[in-house]
Amino acid sequence: MSGAPRSLDELRQEIDAIDRQLHTLIQQRGGLAGEIAEIKKQESIDRVRPGREAVLLRALVERHEGEFPAGAVLRIWREMISSLVLMEMPEYSVAVYASGEDQACWDLARDQFGSRTPMTAHPSARDAISQVFDGAAALAVVPSPTEDAPGNWWLNLRAPNAPKIVYRLPFFGRGNARGGNSDAPDAFAVGHMTPEATGDDRTAVVLETGGDLSRSGLADILSGAELPPTFLAPTTAGARICYAEVEGFVGPDDPRLMMLLGREAIEHITIIGTYATPIGDPALTAGETK
Repeated sequence: MSGAPRSLDELRQEIDAIDRQLHTLIQQRGGLAGEIAEIKKQESIDRVRPGREAVLLRALVERHEGEFPAGAVLRIWREMISSLVLMEMPEYSVAVYASGEDQACWDLARDQFGSRTPMTAHPSARDAISQVFDGAAALAVVPSPTEDAPGNWWLNLRAPNAPKIVYRLPFFGRGNARGGNSDAPDAFAVGHMTPEATGDDRTAVVLETGGDLSRSGLADILSGAELPPTFLAPTTAGARICYAEVEGFVGPDDPRLMMLLGREAIEHITIIGTYATPIGDPALTAGETK
């Protein structure tokens, strides 16, 4: 036979004890920031590691149990990660495309990089990315290409010293971007971080072709080289330059790229970034129903 229900005062005392434990652990975690920053400096390790962050967040969802929303847990961890990065890297800041009523990238950036990370607004994607080129910001957040609006900011990422795509936003759920759940666009964060494979990734490339080539023809060529595309967007209809995303983590020495260059239609390929595939809405994952 179960015992009598506990009183509200007893439950509050237990909550207070748990809160104190949580606070103590967060303080202990923050106390490691200085040591971690020093080791990263000595060993030339990036202080921002998008791949490691993705692996950590996926593991949280995988082991999450109970009724507390997994999405809320991820939000808490994103805030903590961003605050710890700022402790390790006081100059950390993010440049964001935000112009007039188009504020979706700002909202996605704030969701991803936390309430304390300094952010600056810029009237074009090119202006935001130029902040990373100039060293004024660690990351730039810009709209991801779409078939209707492929944009052309990604052309600038072909330069050898250019920053690369390192995050796709939102990483989980739809976030709080203005525009609603169906209309809010995705965004990319661009920076100089070293790419790391996470086990579920996408690689962004720019393809320069020898002439007019249909989207379906280009998709067939990529698939034939074992690089099935998940997205293709030419600069203009029938253009010789095309933005593409392919499945998996693809490095510059990947033999599949050599296969592509062996085709007469493909003249040049430039990898302009790799990002961890977003996990979607945590409320729909098995983690929240355990």
